[in-house]
Amino acid sequence: MQHQKKQISVKSIYTESIIIPPCAFNTSSQEIKYTYYGTYLQPGYGRTKRFFAPVYLPHKAKVVSMEVRYTDKEDTANINVSLIRSPMCGNSAQEQEMISFTSEGSESDWIITTIKRVQFENIDKNRYGYYSRVNFNFDGGRLDLTKLGMVKINYIPAS
Repeated sequence: MQHQKKQISVKSIYTESIIIPPCAFNTSSQEIKYTYYGTYLQPGYGRTKRFFAPVYLPHKAKVVSMEVRYTDKEDTANINVSLIRSPMCGNSAQEQEMISFTSEGSESDWIITTIKRVQFENIDKNRYGYYSRVNFNFDGGRLDLTKLGMVKINYIPAS
């Protein structure tokens, strides 16, 4: 009985990440007042506050998760963080939410949460641009108790 040796090729899968710091987020409204304290973004009072930051993911990468560092000590205010893909044609009606998270209030300290439910996970920079959107939703509570620390997008690079 002869034994044959076979070479097995193993391809390692590893993830990389891109961190979106609070200072990367901007608003399209001149009415919104907000503050950067170096390590977090905190909105002023008023209605819902919406902020945007571009996300530069490598072409053909696969998004696997999003991490959000935040604090939300207010029952009636929360943070919604999303990764959005937007078609190059500029039609915002065709934008698609890839991954999203909403806080629920009453968390007493800084939290890092990981979201792994990803749609449209394959990055196609020939057809789409990518950005992160943060909504600070205000429903009568104190928004100064709700802060965003950072957003981290984890992905598998193209092979």
